[in-house]
Amino acid sequence: MTRKPGRVFPLKGKRYKGAWEYEVTKGDRVFYVPDAQQQKVVVYYAGEHPKNAPVLE
Repeated sequence: MTRKPGRVFPLKGKRYKGAWEYEVTKGDRVFYVPDAQQQKVVVYYAGEHPKNAPVLE
């Protein structure tokens, strides 16, 4: 749940409320929503860096 500068950041905009992005490598990303209370995350996308950030449905 600790932010790593340059690798982990929150997504901006209403569509991405609560979502974060983790840069695994230059070409791979993990998009997730953290739950600080339970110290868990819901990963909703992991793979190649998409042109547009995916939206949690």
